[in-house]
Amino acid sequence: MSATIKFDTAGNPEIPTLILSKQNGDKINVLHKSYNIHFEDAMNSPSECSFSYPKYVNGKISALWGEIKDFRVIHVPEWKKRFSISVSVSESNENVKNISGVSLCEYELSQVNLYETEINTEADIARKDYVKTVFHDKKNTKGSLLHRILHDKAPHYKILHVDSSLENLQRTFSFDDTSVYDALMEIADEIHCLFVFGEETEDGYFRTISAYDLESYCNDCNNRGEFHDICPKCGSSNIDEGYGDNTPLVVSSENLAENIEYSIDTDSVKNCFRLEAGDDIMTAAIVNSNPSGSSYIWNITSEMKHDMSEGLVSKLSQYEEEYTSYETKHEFSLDSNIVSNYNNVIKKYQKYDDKLSIVDNPIVGYQSLMQAYYNTIDFDGYLRNSLMPSIKITHSTAKEQLKFLTPENLSPISVENIKYISLATANSAILNYAKVYIDSAKFKIKIKDSSISGVAWRGSFTVTSYFDEEDTADSTEIDIIFNNDYENFLKQKIDKVLAKEDEDVSIIGLFKKK
Repeated sequence: MSATIKFDTAGNPEIPTLILSKQNGDKINVLHKSYNIHFEDAMNSPSECSFSYPKYVNGKISALWGEIKDFRVIHVPEWKKRFSISVSVSESNENVKNISGVSLCEYELSQVNLYETEINTEADIARKDYVKTVFHDKKNTKGSLLHRILHDKAPHYKILHVDSSLENLQRTFSFDDTSVYDALMEIADEIHCLFVFGEETEDGYFRTISAYDLESYCNDCNNRGEFHDICPKCGSSNIDEGYGDNTPLVVSSENLAENIEYSIDTDSVKNCFRLEAGDDIMTAAIVNSNPSGSSYIWNITSEMKHDMSEGLVSKLSQYEEEYTSYETKHEFSLDSNIVSNYNNVIKKYQKYDDKLSIVDNPIVGYQSLMQAYYNTIDFDGYLRNSLMPSIKITHSTAKEQLKFLTPENLSPISVENIKYISLATANSAILNYAKVYIDSAKFKIKIKDSSISGVAWRGSFTVTSYFDEEDTADSTEIDIIFNNDYENFLKQKIDKVLAKEDEDVSIIGLFKKK
């Protein structure tokens, strides 16, 4: 919180109490003879103080002279502040110690760094123990942003208070070689909150962190934003104002300001703007949405009209009236048959999507016309894409592929010359034909064991996935007979050709095969 400076009856600031303490909070003594006290306070940066302390007090060396050391703490109860101090002695005056202090909590947290800390990023979500992380959740600290930031590097800091409107906010952060203090400042900038450090608990513990919402919050509709008194979303007055009070200040030459000058940057005043979107389609949508059919918008103020001729002012006024009339009042009549047919189709599909809306005829106002126009475009996309059947991709396994390698599918196999069939020839013919029945783009097949006696072949297969070597399966032994049925030989050869994705399987291509 901001410091409160007290003033005496003469209007002079009272000298604060400077208590020298150890880092654990144990008090040493009060530095009574301190002088040149300087204090700077800010809400969004560490507070600072400085003062001087003499070596001799009442002609004797101060008992506290040796106790004033670097990293000791100065506690100022009037300001409710604690400072981590650094001490220097001037060469020109070795009888004085110059003390500089920085807010204790901010100083400590700025010396502790975070490394490879991911909050709600892809790397964080990929963790097996990932929990959706919100700003603050004291019941589930693994899903609490503040707890995750402080857990490893500053576990001795307590989260004293968090506004309820902040607790469920979820954001993505990534910190590497970043101090805890800088990380909290980045969070504050993103979420629009104020971190306050060092507020004391009832039992006197002072290493604390509190978070206050800088935006207003509606308790009825949960809207959060920069508004006052009335929620712009639901109109409710049941709102929690952002941190702090509105204190309007009247600045005049009689109190704070002198020689006030008021001027206008005339180079920055524009009355014509050209609107352009991210691509040609959206830029065209802007032109379509403008009743003038242009990507330009104009703002002719009454002050500008004072310098125009009466005829020009009259034409401008006439144009503005007509523009407003087309935008809000003009009736656009459409073909009643087309509108009726369109609305019938809309009603048919409203049971699948209740956001689909029918078209009124006539349509009042250009804005309503363009809304109906783009609704029809969205509906066309809905019919073409959203209602398309979903594609189901089947995932097979090597064991399932083996089910197709049966004697009923493979036997008999026909060859051109059955008199000279060897085991190698038989294995080659069987493998080529077996690929007709399995998904050869995803699985490879080989013969595990085989033997041949005359025209009878006996053997087994091994099927393995190309994408997962562990997905493999062995078949039991099966029997396959060879014959010289030429008609069946041609049929099997055609089947093998059709099974190859890189082959020409057109009619002409098939007749080119030997």
